[in-house]
Amino acid sequence: MSAAHARLLQLAQDHLARGQLAEAHACLLDVLRRDAQQPQALTLLGRLAWTAGDRPAACQAWQNAMRRDPSCHEAGTLLAEAALESGSARDAATLAERVIRAGDPRPDPWLTLIRARRQLADAIGCRAALRSALQRHPQNDALLWYGCVICTENRHYRDSADLALRLLARQPDHAGALVTLADAKARTSTWSDAPALEQRLRGLLATPGPDPGLIDAAFTWDDPGLLDTVTRAVAATLPPTAARLTRRQDPGRLTICYLSPDLSDHPVGLMLATILPHHDRSRLRVLTAGLTPPASDQTGTLIRSLVEGHLDLCPVADDVAAARIREAGVDILIDLAGATTRNRYGILAARPAPTQILWLGCPTGTGASWYDALLLDGVVHPVDSQQTFREPVIRLPQCYHPIAGSAGEPVAMSRSEAGLREDAIVLACTHSPHKVRPPLVDAWLRLAAANPSVVLWLDALDAGAREAITAYAAARGVEPVQLAFWPFQADRQRYLAQLALADLFLDNHPYGAHSTAGEALALGVPVITPGGRCVHARVAASMLTVMGLPQCIRNGLEDYEQFIATLCRDATARQELQRQTREQVAAHLPAFNRNLTKVLEDAYLSVWSAGPVGP
Repeated sequence: MSAAHARLLQLAQDHLARGQLAEAHACLLDVLRRDAQQPQALTLLGRLAWTAGDRPAACQAWQNAMRRDPSCHEAGTLLAEAALESGSARDAATLAERVIRAGDPRPDPWLTLIRARRQLADAIGCRAALRSALQRHPQNDALLWYGCVICTENRHYRDSADLALRLLARQPDHAGALVTLADAKARTSTWSDAPALEQRLRGLLATPGPDPGLIDAAFTWDDPGLLDTVTRAVAATLPPTAARLTRRQDPGRLTICYLSPDLSDHPVGLMLATILPHHDRSRLRVLTAGLTPPASDQTGTLIRSLVEGHLDLCPVADDVAAARIREAGVDILIDLAGATTRNRYGILAARPAPTQILWLGCPTGTGASWYDALLLDGVVHPVDSQQTFREPVIRLPQCYHPIAGSAGEPVAMSRSEAGLREDAIVLACTHSPHKVRPPLVDAWLRLAAANPSVVLWLDALDAGAREAITAYAAARGVEPVQLAFWPFQADRQRYLAQLALADLFLDNHPYGAHSTAGEALALGVPVITPGGRCVHARVAASMLTVMGLPQCIRNGLEDYEQFIATLCRDATARQELQRQTREQVAAHLPAFNRNLTKVLEDAYLSVWSAGPVGP
């Protein structure tokens, strides 16, 4: 390449970086007049066409560059990226592998390969590619970050913590890495350094970056102001919102569609399955749209049998997914994911339905502007709440969260089968480890230390986490005999039979139990909650209110601990509360989900009817 060509190509690249497309195009034409197949010029021409929105022209330019020079790795990687963006993850993986085999020394094709395998839900291939990439590029920030994401998704939390520490050593204020580290420490029950890590995380959240995962991290505190700060900061980085579609004047039977990555044996899927049978099919056509491959498990299969159609949006790009929702004639799109890691905001930002509603799967707002309503209730979000939302809030007249009970023949199980002492007062603290924080653990341990009959029933990731919990408890005067660890039960009926063995279910704080609190209540196990100020701390309180058990809603952690201590000392009071719980649940639960479905339908139609009308 001549020096003149090199200068023109550099100038074109500079113009392109500044968004000066006409100037960049003029420079490239000067080069291509003298050499019509100059590969670097063709590569840049493809970038320019892609930026201008002409994807076919971009791909053609990159293919021409590859034909002229098979070692033009950048063009090959860009072709792979284009395939990935168009929804052809398998083609993207093949193209990226070809570039890697051709000897590209850059990390770029590895990143594309990892993203493609992740989109294909190829967990083994994804981790293998990550290992190989990090062996070649151990200090690449983008690869380290992808490693954090992939290891977290595959529940390799100690690996994700290691990668987060490596990334933080290079970028001390990397928001995603700090969130990953805090999450990994919580999931492995490594509580000894939690206060210092949470202080560091809170300092970062005060001036947050663009990582939507920060919203999840803010659940560490029951702080409306902090959540407001974080959601507003994240909102500033979200995609622009397309104009709202007009609704049909006379739609007859409306089409609603539930959008989620969790249409499976996941709490969201289980909750949705309790609602779907009760929809009024005379006025609603009900669809689901999946952001992950269709699940073959029991809940995924059941959900698809309860709807009139399922849209598999996993393998397609956001624009194609939005088009499919429009083509399906969806009037009301209900997002069950919100600010969770597997949601795809690009679909929602495109406004593929006249009405878009956020419900259930996200216990707070997102800061996004593409929702017409957020459905809560007056207990989780009372009128005097200090928590604010960008989405218009509708307070349902009853608890907004479904309650899933048993769906089959009950299973008999003894305490010994679950590893529990028959004579113990079993306090179920069986919360997902990532939600549990030292202040509440310390309260539980004080209850055990004060009463030798108490056994704390805890969840732990693995043997290493059990050892960490046992050591933490011993340092606070609680012997191993007063600790029991929740055995995993793949079968739902056995899981429920196991949960029913508890004497009391102790709610978590600040990220309270949601689906599990409902399951415990449905089994007649008293649920004790400290309440709180934010939605994520008040879901159990909403369930207890609708079940007529307000005495189980305590006024903060001190009152919560004292009330539980009294129940542990007084067998008569404990048995009376158990009797009241069984009676109230028997009176209110049978009609609960049916009534909730009717309330939801009315809310959906109210939001839809308030939208603009088309021709």
